[in-house]
Amino acid sequence: MWKYFSHSNLFRNFAVLFETKQIFLTFYIMQKKLWMGAAILFCGLTFTSCIDNADNPADQPQPFDPKGSEKFINEAWMDKNVKPGDDFYCYALGTWLKTSPEDDAGFQYNANTKQAKALCEYFMASSNPLAQHLVKNFKDTKRKKMDEVKTILDRMNIQKPKNAADVLNEIVRLRDKGFYPIIGSAVDGENNTHSFRAVVTLGQQASSAKSAIDMGATSALKKMIENILTVIDEIENPDLKITDEYVKQLMTRSENILKLEQKLFEYTVKQSESVIAVPGLSPARETVESNRIATRRAGEVSPFTLEGLKAAFNLGDKASFNDSKIFKEYLEGINAQLAGNDATALQTFYDYLRYQPICVLGTFLPVDKNASGDDYSYTEEVETPDETIHYFSSLTSSIPLLANQLTLEKMRELSTGKETCTTMLEEMRKLFDERLQKLDWLSDATRQAARTKLQKMQFFVGVPDHVYDAQFTLDEGNTLIQDMLQLYAQNHAIKEKLIGKKLEESPLLMMDISEWYGVHNAYYNPVTNSLNILPAFCGDNLLPANDEYTRYAVGMVFGHEMTHGFDSSGSNYDENGYYRNWWTDADKTTFVDKQNQLIALYNRLEAYPGQPANGTRTLTENMADYGGVELAYALFLKNMTAKGMSGEELDHACREFFLHYAKLWQAKLSLDMLKAYYNDVHSCHGNRIRGIVTLMDDWYRVFNVKDGKLFVEPEKRVKIW
Repeated sequence: MWKYFSHSNLFRNFAVLFETKQIFLTFYIMQKKLWMGAAILFCGLTFTSCIDNADNPADQPQPFDPKGSEKFINEAWMDKNVKPGDDFYCYALGTWLKTSPEDDAGFQYNANTKQAKALCEYFMASSNPLAQHLVKNFKDTKRKKMDEVKTILDRMNIQKPKNAADVLNEIVRLRDKGFYPIIGSAVDGENNTHSFRAVVTLGQQASSAKSAIDMGATSALKKMIENILTVIDEIENPDLKITDEYVKQLMTRSENILKLEQKLFEYTVKQSESVIAVPGLSPARETVESNRIATRRAGEVSPFTLEGLKAAFNLGDKASFNDSKIFKEYLEGINAQLAGNDATALQTFYDYLRYQPICVLGTFLPVDKNASGDDYSYTEEVETPDETIHYFSSLTSSIPLLANQLTLEKMRELSTGKETCTTMLEEMRKLFDERLQKLDWLSDATRQAARTKLQKMQFFVGVPDHVYDAQFTLDEGNTLIQDMLQLYAQNHAIKEKLIGKKLEESPLLMMDISEWYGVHNAYYNPVTNSLNILPAFCGDNLLPANDEYTRYAVGMVFGHEMTHGFDSSGSNYDENGYYRNWWTDADKTTFVDKQNQLIALYNRLEAYPGQPANGTRTLTENMADYGGVELAYALFLKNMTAKGMSGEELDHACREFFLHYAKLWQAKLSLDMLKAYYNDVHSCHGNRIRGIVTLMDDWYRVFNVKDGKLFVEPEKRVKIW
């Protein structure tokens, strides 16, 4: 399955309006504080020394004093009581972390907020009829939550299942409406055929449910489930009495749904981790091995097998089925739960199939302001930001193709640094190629294959001239929920028409339909060997024309994405995006050994107090970070030297580069946030600084680091690309 090497936007609008104040505020704070950043590639370049090598030792500059009087651009953020060799992140940002105001969320987050505000204002003022229709419904204060939920239930029309086959039939029916509970079947790019297919795999969870589990907020999620089930019951039985017996049953039903959500989350994480390229085992090999596992056990009759799914979805050669061991284990769990048509299990799946679309659409439901606050009331009041902004943000993540169509011109206007970004990318490509020619651990055959792949890599910067022109329509008189139900079904139908289309025909088509170009992101796609820098990273907020140090620091994002083509996963794909081994056995062995060295270096860091970092899970992103910083630093050093900088002047500039790199990952993360981040494939913000600088010889020299908690002996500073 086509997977972008990027941060998934985990923190988009978790204000499902059935949630308690506690869960909403938690996620709203996360939305302000956490960023899903850009994916980046790795290339370990060897650099010319920053020191002016005078013949007379007396002419040499004095060693840098971390506590000295040398002034820096962001001096006020620094904590010079911290030794750079102990914690460079806190040395660069320690005072900011302790004293900055609550509304200062950090460099990237602040920039993202400015862009999001500009795009929302553009949308709200748009003359486009669809935008005007939606804005009108965004502002409708007369909507009632009970009415909107009833609309969802009526449209879904879930029938109570009598057996496992009925459960699967209801799942299949929801597919055409654009919802994928329990078993997912959305259209996606497929690696082997390089075409769009319906990919049958794990079901899709609502962002609010997935993030609550990720944050450990299961009690708040259970409360949300209770509220949704209560609404459903009240709609189906207007005379419902909230008795002790009803509450007892409600608790059990809610707990059972929570277990389903937790199980789906567990297997989603397992599936995600299974495609992380562990040294010596590429992602595709797990699939090859899984093909040897029998599809079903003797005597199995449940429809929740690969054969059962193929028959139920009836998609023929339009579909690809996840045949991994993990997915089969997930199916076996469903089989076991529904064995013997267990009444409790059937009720749980019936509840879940009604609850899930409501949970998914919860971000579009109104808040009932005069709520009683009763423990089981679905109308419990929550604090929300401007609801029109909230609804717009939810639209961009739910129906990204429509959001792209309606905001494309503004995103193009915001891409002020597109030419600068493109120039930097081409300069980095040249530097990377020069390095490939000099690497002493590559054979000529592997070297040439790597250079060919680099030269054929496509760069897409900003937004395209146009996006896929599929038409959406909305009926006059709709409520906002009716709009969204209509859009979800149309979005699914639009994707269905793409089945069979080759990815090479339009490398950006998958982006058009699956992600809003306005997200704060960049990514490398191995299947098309293409690198995409979205408007956030080529606009003046992050790539300012008047701030050279910041431009080079942000340039690491461009190098990061480039390096992803050569990390532990991307290196398994050739110049045309096909999974093919272009390595000699000896080179692959050396490459794996270097990856293991990098894993060990990150394992010595802490993800949060008391928890060692997971260098294996974060390997691909750490490799990309390393390559990204080295490429950006090499370009910076080349251009500063060309300007005539040398000696202490150049050393000071080099120190500013590293301090500005720390600025790139400026963020205030609570312990809970750091714990949630531990499951991510990226290292936490601080370790994206600590881990990388300790691999770079020039950092040690210009900051005079000779010992400390971060110190790595020169011979152990692994060099890869």
